[in-house]
Amino acid sequence: MRNYPEAMRYFDRAISLAPDVPDAYSEKSELYLLWEGNKEKARVVLEQAAQNIGSLGKAPFIVLESVSLNMLDGKYQGALAQLSSCKVEAFSSQFVYIPKAQLYAQIYGLMGNKELEQAHYESAASIMETRIQQEPNDARFHSSLGIAYAGLGRKQDAVREGRLGVEILPVNKDAMRGFYRAKDLAQIYVMVGEFDLAIDQIESLLSIPGPLSIPSLRLDPACKPLHDHPRFKKLLEGK
Repeated sequence: MRNYPEAMRYFDRAISLAPDVPDAYSEKSELYLLWEGNKEKARVVLEQAAQNIGSLGKAPFIVLESVSLNMLDGKYQGALAQLSSCKVEAFSSQFVYIPKAQLYAQIYGLMGNKELEQAHYESAASIMETRIQQEPNDARFHSSLGIAYAGLGRKQDAVREGRLGVEILPVNKDAMRGFYRAKDLAQIYVMVGEFDLAIDQIESLLSIPGPLSIPSLRLDPACKPLHDHPRFKKLLEGK
């Protein structure tokens, strides 16, 4: 609902009740990015999590948040090291399924290493194609495959998979999980150069409840190709 102060109050309460449980830390860290675009405060929360949880091997989404923060800060070697230390094949929840290979590809892309970027997108695509054969109606898998195809320059395939993820689980069917599918489709549109379609999607997402905000859009490296677009510039002038 973008009622960030109230959200913060409940995350702090959750942490005080169960300081060794990782979920509230990763959510609170993300909250600082959504609310203020404040990377420093987000990082402090993750440091607090590391102190209280002990081993982060059982807290993959703390690792994911930390990898994401390092990507935002341009600390790519740190992001790669953290990703390598996490033993899961994918970061999986009811909202997302993100193969590690996809994250490696994105990091190498930001580093300008085209060869390793493409190799990891190919690996991510192979993983997701297999998962879809096993569970063809899981919308998360189609969204992730769409991102991998977009990274490989397979525009039509990418858009098809992204749209299929949205069709399987639209926002009007599931307001929480469906939001992530629409958000992934926006990312795919950016990656394949369909900037107006991406901005249409982003504007729609900002008009409904969900984990997306103007401060977080300003930070997101995936949105960098949009920064010179007049519509996106105007969008970022909002609060």
